[in-house]
Amino acid sequence: MILAIGLYTGVLATALTDRTDRTPEAAAIDRVWEDASHGGVFSTARATGLEDVQPSSLPQGQNAYAEVTTVDDRGDRVVVAELHFDSSGAPASPQEGPPEAGSGIETSAAERTVPVETSAGDVRGGTLRVEVWST
Repeated sequence: MILAIGLYTGVLATALTDRTDRTPEAAAIDRVWEDASHGGVFSTARATGLEDVQPSSLPQGQNAYAEVTTVDDRGDRVVVAELHFDSSGAPASPQEGPPEAGSGIETSAAERTVPVETSAGDVRGGTLRVEVWST
């Protein structure tokens, strides 16, 4: 019994440590995906998408930019959705995207491969990218 409790405590401590030591962009990309995907797929054919991302899913006090890309029939990378969020988690106005390299503002980014439905029944490989920065 003591051994089981010790093992459980060790596993629990490891699990909690992994969650609290995550970077803001790593935590945000998982939450953005949960909010923006439907049935494990990002769909350009639906009226919802990155607009469904909740402010609580984004790092508090930091700007964020989310972008979903896929590859078209010619093999070119195509942005199918993008949204810039201000430090309160609301869609920014104007939509500017992440700071340019050399602007003096450091961004951190996370990427993950996601399925993207470009039209009914046409699912392609894509990428979700989330960048986070403070101003």
